[in-house]
Amino acid sequence: MEFLHTMLRPLIDTYTCSAFNLRKLVDRSLNEQELIQEVLNEIKTKVDGGIINYGKFIYIIYIYIYIYIERERERERERERERERERRARAQFNAILMTFGCNVM
Repeated sequence: MEFLHTMLRPLIDTYTCSAFNLRKLVDRSLNEQELIQEVLNEIKTKVDGGIINYGKFIYIIYIYIYIYIERERERERERERERERERRARAQFNAILMTFGCNVM
């Protein structure tokens, strides 16, 4: 059991710290570099204070922050594509209405 504790503790500490820091995005907007810097500062503070005892798995946080940010970017790109499809459909519908002499919406 001690072996599992030793292996999983760094991961759990890193995940926990990452999750608490990602909550910062709810209240305000941060660019990628600012977020990474804040998360790393928080982890460093916790490592220095002895709250997180293992520093060797901290690089994992970069991976998860990158994945999270990329997912959000992809969601925004998809929303923009959907808005563009709606604009085109609306323009086509209006063109059809105009050919029949109807008022354009």
